[in-house]
Amino acid sequence: MKLQTREIDKFLAAPPPVCRVFVFYGPDGGLVTARGRAMAQKFAPDLNDPFAVTLLDGDDLAKNPSRLIAEAQMLAPSYLGGGGQRLIWLREADEKNAGKAVENLLLAENIPAIVVIEAGELSPKSTLRKLSEAAANAAAIPCYVEDPAQVAGYVTRELAAAGWKLSRDAATWFGQNLGGDRGLVQQELEKLITYLGAPNPAQNSVDIDKLKNIAAGGAVLEEDEFIDAVGTPAAVPMVQKLMAEGQAAPNIIRTLGRHVSRLYATQLKIAGGEDMKNAMDALQPKLFFKRENAFRAQLNKFSLRYLSRLRGELWRLEQQCKQTGSPDELLVSQLVLLLGARAA
Repeated sequence: MKLQTREIDKFLAAPPPVCRVFVFYGPDGGLVTARGRAMAQKFAPDLNDPFAVTLLDGDDLAKNPSRLIAEAQMLAPSYLGGGGQRLIWLREADEKNAGKAVENLLLAENIPAIVVIEAGELSPKSTLRKLSEAAANAAAIPCYVEDPAQVAGYVTRELAAAGWKLSRDAATWFGQNLGGDRGLVQQELEKLITYLGAPNPAQNSVDIDKLKNIAAGGAVLEEDEFIDAVGTPAAVPMVQKLMAEGQAAPNIIRTLGRHVSRLYATQLKIAGGEDMKNAMDALQPKLFFKRENAFRAQLNKFSLRYLSRLRGELWRLEQQCKQTGSPDELLVSQLVLLLGARAA
C-alpha cells in the first residue's frame, strides 16, 4: 500500500493486521532508522532475542537472495505463544542488494513473520518501492526531511511524555537548528532528557535559556551567536573560541555561507521593491525571532553587491581550507576581520 504523508502517523500508531512487510525509505536516514526501530519494537519488545528476531543487512541478501523468504516463512518459537510471531529486521537495503529478495517475498502466498525493511532513497521507478506500494500485505512508508514545525512538534511531544514542558521559543530553536536529520534530533533530545533528569512538578519547564546551556553542548547556539556577531568586533574572538573547542574551519565557513546566502536572498527581494520586514518573513526556514535584530543590522551593513562577491569568496576560502597544509585558523580569522572592517 502507498501512504501519503498525512496518513503516516495514524498508520504507524496502529498498523493494519493484514500488513506483514514494512518498507521505510527516504532521504532522512535518521527518520528511517527511528521509524524502523519503533515498528520493530511493536512486534518484538526484546530486539536482542535471537530466536524471535533475525537481523539482516543488504549484503546478506546480495550473497543469498533466497534467505529473506526462508527466514520470513519460519514459524515463531513456542514460548512466544499462539499470538507470537517472528520479526525479520532488514537494514541498509537498496535496489541492488535487496530488490530481488523483496520481490520473491511479496510474491509468496503466506508470510508468517513480520518483516521491517530500512532502505535509503528510492525513486518512484524503484522496483522495491513499486512492489511494496502495490502489494496488499505491504506498506511503503516515506521518510522525508521534516520541516522546522514538524521537528518542534516532535520534540515537544517527546519531552511532554518525559514530564517536561518545552517553551515555544525553545521548540522553535530545536526545529530551526536541528531539523533535517531525525537521528541528530533524537540524539540531542536524549542528551537533553538525561541532563534534565526527573521532572519536578513545580519546576518542569524548559525555556530557551536552559536549552542554551545544554543542547548540543552549546555548539549550535555558539555558532548562531558568532553568525549574529559578523560585522562587529565581537566576531573575531567568537570564531577563535569555536575553533579552540574543535569546530572545523570548513564547517564554520559553510555555516557562514548559508547565512550569507539568506542575507543575499533577502537583499534581492528588497532590491525588487519589497520592504525589509516582508522580505525577512519570507525566509525558509523562518528566522528565529530573537535573531531578527542582528539579521536586520547586517542587511543595513552589507549591500547586495558586496554579498554577491562574498559568496564567491567563501566558496574559494572553503576550497583553500580543504587543501593539505593550509592555515585554516588564519584564513577564517582573516575573513572575519575583513567582514568587520567592511561593516565599519
